[in-house]
Amino acid sequence: RGSSGVRCGRTLRPSGARAGHSGGAMATEQRSRFWAGDESSDGEESSNSSGSDSENENSKKQQTTRWALESDDSDSDDNRVVRSAADKANDAVSKVARSVRNSLKVGDWNKAEDEYKKLLKEAEKACKVNGDKNVRAFLLIIKQLDTAIAELYGDKAAVSKLSKTNNKAFTRLRARVPKLVSELGDEVTNVQESDSSESDSDSDSDSDSGSDS
Repeated sequence: RGSSGVRCGRTLRPSGARAGHSGGAMATEQRSRFWAGDESSDGEESSNSSGSDSENENSKKQQTTRWALESDDSDSDDNRVVRSAADKANDAVSKVARSVRNSLKVGDWNKAEDEYKKLLKEAEKACKVNGDKNVRAFLLIIKQLDTAIAELYGDKAAVSKLSKTNNKAFTRLRARVPKLVSELGDEVTNVQESDSSESDSDSDSDSDSGSDS
C-alpha cells in the first residue's frame, strides 16, 4: 500500500509538474498574445499615422501645384499685350494687301481679284475704327495694283497669254481699280516712296515665313 501511495505520489508529482508547466505555458501564451495585440495596434496606429502624413503631403503638393499654376496664369496675364481694335483692323488690311501683292508677283489675276474683294471689306472696317481715315497699307496696294494693271494692259502680247480665267479677272480689275484710284485722289498719289520699301520688306518677311513653314 505504501508503495502504492508513493507510486501514486510519484505519479501525481510529474503530473503536477506537467500541470504547472502547462499553466506557465498558458500564461506565457497569454502574455505573448497581449504583447502581440499591442504590437498589432501599434502597427495600425503607425499605418494610420503614415497614411495621414501621406494625405497631408499630397494636399501640400496639390496646393503648391495650384499656386504654381495660378502664378503662371498671373504672369501670362501681366505679359499679355492688349491690342486696340484699330491695330487689329490695320493688321488685317496689311495681311490681305500682302496676299494681293504676292498674287501680282506670280501673275495670278484670279487670286488677285478675290483678295481685292477681301481688301475692300477689311479697309472699310479699318476706316471706321481709324476716324474715317484710310489705312496706308490699303492706299499703297491700290496704287501698286493700278500700276500693275496699266503695265500689263500696255503689253498686248502678255495679255494674250493670260488664261481665260485670269483674263476675265484682269478685265474686271481694270474696270474697277482705276475708278477707285480716281475716287481716292491725292490719298493714293501722295503715298510716300518709303512706304513702298516698307511694303517690300513686309512682303519679303511674309514669303520668308511661308518658306520656313
